[in-house]
Amino acid sequence: MVVFNSPSNPQLLLVKRIVQVIEKGDTLIINRNTLPLYRSLIIRENNKVSELKSHIIINGKHVSFYTPKQSFYFMEGDNHDNSHDSRIFGFIPEEAIIGKSDFVLFSLTPQKSFWKSIRWERILGQLR
Repeated sequence: MVVFNSPSNPQLLLVKRIVQVIEKGDTLIINRNTLPLYRSLIIRENNKVSELKSHIIINGKHVSFYTPKQSFYFMEGDNHDNSHDSRIFGFIPEEAIIGKSDFVLFSLTPQKSFWKSIRWERILGQLR
């Protein structure tokens, strides 16, 4: 579990689980099936990405592979159906990670009144 700034609102800190790591220098296969997953990563490295028929074009060149210049992380929240995570905003660069989380300080269940929403069993508990 790590803490990082939200890409859509840098004032907002998010705590999510790392589910995939792409290391600097890894070779990624780029095609119409993988582009939706990697597009954000490629754009975050200041590249221009487009599609022309069945070809993927990065910075004006037809490509089938991409090598990232830095490490990236795919983050997921615990609430699979309603979480602001990498399924929404894509991969996060390593530089966006602020720190690691070791325990739950406070936990609420959304859509309940404040006192009924407190998840007492999770407070000050260790992260799984």
